Amino acid sequence: MKKVILVFSLVLMTPIGLFSQENNSTESYKTNGLWDNWFVNVGGGASIYFGDTQHDEANILERLTWGATASVGKWITPVYGARLTLQGGQKHTFNEKGAASNPGHKMATGYYLSAHADALLNFTNLVAGYKEDRVYNFIPYLGVGIATDHKKSLDNYLSPVAAVGFLNTFRISEKVALTLDISGQAVQSKFNDARFDTRVGDKIKRTTKGYNRQDWDGIGSATLGISFKLGGKQNFEKAVEVVDNSSLLDELNKQIDELVTENERLRKELEEAKNSKQTITETVIKDIPYPVQFEINKSSIDSASQEVVIYNVAQFLKNNNNTVVEIVGYADKQTGTPTINEELSKKRAQAVEDKLITEYGISKDRIVSSWIGDKVQPYPTNNWNRAVIITVVDSKH
Repeated sequence: MKKVILVFSLVLMTPIGLFSQENNSTESYKTNGLWDNWFVNVGGGASIYFGDTQHDEANILERLTWGATASVGKWITPVYGARLTLQGGQKHTFNEKGAASNPGHKMATGYYLSAHADALLNFTNLVAGYKEDRVYNFIPYLGVGIATDHKKSLDNYLSPVAAVGFLNTFRISEKVALTLDISGQAVQSKFNDARFDTRVGDKIKRTTKGYNRQDWDGIGSATLGISFKLGGKQNFEKAVEVVDNSSLLDELNKQIDELVTENERLRKELEEAKNSKQTITETVIKDIPYPVQFEINKSSIDSASQEVVIYNVAQFLKNNNNTVVEIVGYADKQTGTPTINEELSKKRAQAVEDKLITEYGISKDRIVSSWIGDKVQPYPTNNWNRAVIITVVDSKH
């Protein structure tokens, strides 16, 4: 009987262990409250006692009798749970047929009751993932506890018990399920009421197997039942995965620091350019184009070289009231599309015009603005064509 229990346990645990090793990426779920995910289960069915020689003394139908079970439990996660189970019923054991002290084929009837705590594993959720409305769940379990039979002697009244089984549930509604519980329990042989002969000298002594020596017998059961979910929350919600963004934050902070440093450098460069501006009345010549260069895909004026050109043209206009300025915006042909480049050249021309008007006080009447996009490339080098060309001309009266 020990070998049978050991083999049965190994058969139960081997696929669970193998799958657990392969399924390390099981999703995690939030832990529910103490009073959530409870259930009760009651059922009834058949029971059979397995002793050393019972199969020789009687057939299956003679040994078969009734059994019942009741349990209360809680699911801690969608995969793992626990329950307390009461299991009992009738047991039929049979005397040895050839016993001189008890000739004939005679059955001994007794009763047993066991209580064991079980660890539950929802194998279906483990394999296929948690699904609240799944119709069928396969739930192996292992348990330990204590059992008693009808004997009055305290020495033969209690026995430790080890339980192993398969609970099958079939969903009927949100809170009700049918159950099929197939289980085996290992109990001490004191539960075996069969009598047999032992010889003491010339005399034959009639005794009971359980009183002579203790090994292990088994009780198998199969019960149909119904399970009810109790009050409280019954489903499980996925846990929100906490992502460590510290490295990303560090990188963003580094980029911010770099931008602040670059902004400060540009501010100083612009300030220095403004402080060093000189009128170049002698060098600004009418009808000569003066380019204001721009970076790729940009229309802002934020470099010293741009400022100096605009500043000197403005000073020339202030000193020569009979002149006007023509502004033409361009974009390079190798970047963007014609539509995008036309809009970009327009923004560049407007940026130069706004600078002359708002910062240097040049009247809009003295400015003629236009833009060409990439239709005309005034310079042979592609990058040079990212520009606005300023030309000072005589006023048209």
